[in-house]
Amino acid sequence: MKNYQLTKVNMAEFINDIYEQLESGNMLVVNVKTQNIRTPTQNNCIHKYCEMLSIAFNDAGLDMQTVLAEGTSIPWSETKVKEDIWRTVQIAATGKVSTTKLNTDEVSKVYEIVNRHLSQTFGVSVPFPSKETMSG
Repeated sequence: MKNYQLTKVNMAEFINDIYEQLESGNMLVVNVKTQNIRTPTQNNCIHKYCEMLSIAFNDAGLDMQTVLAEGTSIPWSETKVKEDIWRTVQIAATGKVSTTKLNTDEVSKVYEIVNRHLSQTFGVSVPFPSKETMSG
C-alpha cells in the first residue's frame, strides 16, 4: 500500500497509480485524512500581525539591530518581521517552512511563542488580528 501526501506535483503520479490498480483488476482502497490547514483569513492575519509588529517596533525605537542583535540599524517592515521573526519561530516550533503548510493550531502556537518572547524581552506585545478586526 502506498501513502500519498497529495500536492500539485505528485497528483499525476497518484492518478496513474489508481488507473494501474483498476486496470489490473485489483481492489482499490482509499483512506482520506484531512488537516485543518490555516485559513485564508489566518494568512491575512499573519501578514497584518507582522505589519502591526513592525510599526510597534519602529514606534518603540527598536530597530532590527536591537531586536536581532546583528547588522545595521534598519527599520522594520512587514516582510522583515515575517521572514526574520515569524518564520524563524515557525520552523523551530513546527518544522514547517511555509505558512501555507500550517494548520490552525500551529498559527496560534507560533504567535504565542513570538508574543511571549517579545513582550518579556522588549515590552512589545501586539494582539493577533481577528476576523472582526480585519474586516473593519
